[in-house]
Amino acid sequence: VGLTKFILTLEKPIIVEERIWVPTLGDQLHLGRVVEERTQKWWQGQPSAAAHHWAGLNEFPTPTGKMLLEMRDFYELTNPCSEIWANGIVFDIGNLDQLYRDFKMESPWKYNATRDMRTMVRVNPENQVGETPKGFEDGVPHHPLADNRHQILQLWRHWDFVGGS
Repeated sequence: VGLTKFILTLEKPIIVEERIWVPTLGDQLHLGRVVEERTQKWWQGQPSAAAHHWAGLNEFPTPTGKMLLEMRDFYELTNPCSEIWANGIVFDIGNLDQLYRDFKMESPWKYNATRDMRTMVRVNPENQVGETPKGFEDGVPHHPLADNRHQILQLWRHWDFVGGS
């Protein structure tokens, strides 16, 4: 799981802070969550660099309850806005919201603070950037922070269209 705080400026998006967590699996399975076979197969088809962050190669898993508390603190402390963006709020934010409920915690964001990147891109598809925005991330698709940076760049390219910034 990766969270990235950012600010959109006219010149470029600015990454303020990033954080990544690798939650433990056992405590989630204990609560009845499952790992779907199709998800496992999908990950097996991805480059090994995409799974590097969670495959135990460079990060130690964090107990899920602790991760949720740290995510809450990361989101709430010095957050420049109350919005949370995702490339599909039903899947990404929905899974996080359910994880908070499973651990008997409240999500740190309000129900009306979720924003969907897919809608922004769909409104003005000619501003869409490709899979690997140069100079913005390490080029590893499906790595949480690389995906976040890519989506932030997408948002920035679309922001002027909707009168933002």
